[in-house]
Amino acid sequence: MSTLYLSLLGPFKATLHGQPLGKFRTNKVQALLIYLATETSFAHRREALMALLWPGLPKKSAQVNLRQTLYQLRRNIPEIAAKDGKETVPFLLSDRQTVQINPAGDLQLDLVRFQELLSHGPTPAQLTEAVALYRDDFLCDFFLPDSAEFEDWAGAKRPELRRQVLDALESLTDFHIEGGAYDLAQAMAWRALEIDSLREGAYCGLMTALAAAGQRTAALAQYQVCLKRLQEELGVEPSVETTALYEQIQADALRDTQARQPRAVSPGVGMPVFLFTDIEGSTPLWETHRHAMLPALLAHNDILVDQIAQHSGRILELRGDGVKAVFEGVDPLPCVLAIQQAFGQRDWGEVGEIRIRIGLHGMPQEEEGHEYFLKGDQYYGPALHHAARIMNAGHGGQILISEVVRNSLPLPPSATWQDLG
Repeated sequence: MSTLYLSLLGPFKATLHGQPLGKFRTNKVQALLIYLATETSFAHRREALMALLWPGLPKKSAQVNLRQTLYQLRRNIPEIAAKDGKETVPFLLSDRQTVQINPAGDLQLDLVRFQELLSHGPTPAQLTEAVALYRDDFLCDFFLPDSAEFEDWAGAKRPELRRQVLDALESLTDFHIEGGAYDLAQAMAWRALEIDSLREGAYCGLMTALAAAGQRTAALAQYQVCLKRLQEELGVEPSVETTALYEQIQADALRDTQARQPRAVSPGVGMPVFLFTDIEGSTPLWETHRHAMLPALLAHNDILVDQIAQHSGRILELRGDGVKAVFEGVDPLPCVLAIQQAFGQRDWGEVGEIRIRIGLHGMPQEEEGHEYFLKGDQYYGPALHHAARIMNAGHGGQILISEVVRNSLPLPPSATWQDLG
C-alpha cells in the first residue's frame, strides 16, 4: 500500500510506498506539500494558502498559481494508503473554499514522531529514538526566497525543535554518565555541540564524561573551547557553574600530576624559575581542525607534563593550551629545549604543526614576599605576571628568557643565546 513518509528534520526526503518520490515541478509544489502535511489539524482556506505562497500577487494570479500547484501535487501523489491498510484513498481533499490532506490517508512525518516521543516524560529509549530522527534543523535545505511568509512559518518552528533535541541530548548525556557509559555520554554531548556550539550544558556534560573516563586533560581542553567561543561569538564568560566544574576537574588533574612528580630540592639554582607556555594561533587551529585538535591537544599536554616531570619541575596549572610550572632549585633550560625538540619531531597529523612559545623568569629567594609569594604549594605575585608577559612577547618555537635567568644559569651544550633586547 502507498504509505507516504516525509522527513522534514534535516534535508527534505519523501517516499511513497517505500520508493523515493519523484521531483516536484516547482518548489511551490513542494512547499505546499510540506505545509499541508505539517498543519493537518484543519482544512486550509485557499486565500490563506495564496497569501502564504504568493504574497503580494494579485488575487486572480494567485488563484491560477494555486490551482496549477494543486494539479501538479495531485500528479505527484494521486492517492495514498488508507490508515486501515485495506484500500487507497485520494491524497487531497478540496472544494472551492478549502484544501487539506485526506485525514483518512496514511501519512507519516518524522516531525510528528519526534514530538510524540518527547511528550509525557520520555524514557531513555524514546529519547534515543527521537534524537536519531533529528538529522538537522527543520527544512534546513529548503527555502522560498520569494515568500517571506513561508520562511517565517518555517523559521518559527526551528528554535523550539532545536531546543527539544538539545534538551533530549543533555538528558541522555546525564543518563549515560550515571550509568558509567562514558563513551555514549560523550557521543551525546558531541552531537549537541554539532547542533549548537554555544550550548554550555553540552560542554559541561562532555567535560564530566571525559573526566569520569580518566581523560581530565581533554575535559579541561573543552572548557577552553567553550570559553573562547562564548567570548568571540557572544562576548560573555562561561557561567559560574561551568567554571566551577572546570576548577574541580583541574584540581583533580593537578593532584594526579603532582602525585607522580617528585619535588626537587637541589640547591643548584638559588631561586624558583617560572615557566609559561601556550600554543601559537590556537583559535584558528580549533576553527580549521575541530576534530583533529582534541587528540593534538592531548599529545601537547603529554609532552609538557612528561618533560616537566622528567626535569623535576612542578606544574602549577594546566591551562588548556599551555601550562604554568615552577622549577625549584633546578635548572629549567634543558627542559625547555627538550620540549621544543619534542614538538618539532612530533607528527601532528591533519593539524600540520603545533608550535608553542615559552617564557622563563625567576627571582632570587630573598625576593620572596616582595616579587613572589608562596602559599602552600602555590606561587603568586609580580614575578609570575612578568613570566607570562615574557611568553606573550614570543612566537611559536621560541624560548624567551629574562635577564635574571640568563645571568643565573649556564647555557646547555649546543645551545646559543640571542639577545632580543
